[in-house]
Amino acid sequence: METARMTNNGYIQIPLEIRKKLNLKGGKNVAFVLDGNKIVIESAGETAFKAIKEAQRAFEGVAEEWGVKTEQDVVDYIKNFRKEIAEEKKRI
Repeated sequence: METARMTNNGYIQIPLEIRKKLNLKGGKNVAFVLDGNKIVIESAGETAFKAIKEAQRAFEGVAEEWGVKTEQDVVDYIKNFRKEIAEEKKRI
């Protein structure tokens, strides 16, 4: 277990061994994830990857329900969606 002291301004230096394990270098973003009463620090890239995977799982099967089979179907769906939003804004 590694420890660090937080300054009055809230700064904490991440211990060298932790930075090495997470491959964190100066200027790299980190994410703070609240897990109950714990804070998990991870590479922001890893957090983004997890979020994308979670979104993919959440949308599994939706394409078939919407009749989306090709990339062009996605493009058409987005165009129609934007058109509907624009028309709704005109009515307001």
